[in-house]
Amino acid sequence: RRKEEVVRFPHFDPDAFRERLKDLRRPLRRASSEEKEDDKPRRGASVDVYDFRRATVARVQTQLRRRVRLPKGLQASHGSDALPTPQRIAVIGGGPVGLWTAIQLKKKHCRIHGTKALYDPLAPVVDIFEKRGEDTYMTRHDIVIGLAAMTQKLLNRTIGRRWFISAHPLSEIEQNLLRYWTEFLKQERPANRSVSTMEDLREVASEYDAVIVASGRRGVPDACREELGCEMRYGSQDVCLVFSFAHGLCDEVVLNPPQGMGFRVLVRAGHGTQAWLWCIGIPKEWETMRQSGTTNCFGEAFLELVADADPAVVTYLASVTTRLKAQDITGRVVEAAVWLADNPVLELEVGEEVKPVVLVGDALCGKPFYTGSTLNHHFADVAEMVQSCEIRTQLSCDSFLSWRTKFAMRKQRVLS
Repeated sequence: RRKEEVVRFPHFDPDAFRERLKDLRRPLRRASSEEKEDDKPRRGASVDVYDFRRATVARVQTQLRRRVRLPKGLQASHGSDALPTPQRIAVIGGGPVGLWTAIQLKKKHCRIHGTKALYDPLAPVVDIFEKRGEDTYMTRHDIVIGLAAMTQKLLNRTIGRRWFISAHPLSEIEQNLLRYWTEFLKQERPANRSVSTMEDLREVASEYDAVIVASGRRGVPDACREELGCEMRYGSQDVCLVFSFAHGLCDEVVLNPPQGMGFRVLVRAGHGTQAWLWCIGIPKEWETMRQSGTTNCFGEAFLELVADADPAVVTYLASVTTRLKAQDITGRVVEAAVWLADNPVLELEVGEEVKPVVLVGDALCGKPFYTGSTLNHHFADVAEMVQSCEIRTQLSCDSFLSWRTKFAMRKQRVLS
């Protein structure tokens, strides 16, 4: 185009024209900069700091309202000139289910870019309480959990890392979840605090808007369950003998006892040389003791637990001892059954307020390990529960209505 202009206007000098434009613009830029300098407050001029602070807060709130998509009806309930405060949630229990619940609550309102976490201004404040001290926390290396393929996919997709495989010691699952909680979500480690009585639960509920209990089957005492209206309901129960011993196995083995013995025998290998032998479905008419001493033979430990033991059973267990090369054997009697709480969402009166208390994990439901790992179902249930509830608004029992309805249907199906 410049060549065409030169041809049409042979006496036109583009460089001279450009310099002329710069000369014309220079006074305009100087005048504009002088006006900006005049608008700036001079050093020592009187500035009302409180008016400046109020104007800054109003400007920031306006920007946040434009960036945040508030739930329906939230502006009407909180007013147009004030932003709602984030909800505070306490998670009782720092095990796998408790850590997973806290991660789900924060991830729902967070985006991860590399190692940076960008949170929604209305993301809830989540605190975890764990009664175990640092010397006993994340030390269960002897329990190996088999994670299903769907559970592995759920965990790895949520955290964006391939940290979980089919078989994990329980302590390693806790370590991976805690690492993601502290390093990627930039949250504090679980605080050492025991919540085992109604007074402790009310004290925590008075400090938070909601409480989620993930402290295990016996984390909520029976007296507390009775007062809250969430007593345990049990399905068919099996009397089991559990023998703990040192071994050299590395897999789960099913032993075939002789015909007519009346129960199943299952060997579950732990981490290292620890293992357990389960005698499942012991006849209830047998008179049993609660615990035995330490021996080097399953037959001798069986004799200490069962008063009138069948000689054929004792002989069979003695042969199992030789086959497994078992040592340091101790036995106990347990009752294994499917358990469910009456209600997953409870109403706890704290003064004049009513706070929601939500049960998850083994505190809500579970089953014996030999029917499959319960942790797979707990991870899926927590993810569904968090996604179905609205936690950016004022929390109440109605916030978990969909989760309560689904659990009621499951309870009816299991107990029937």
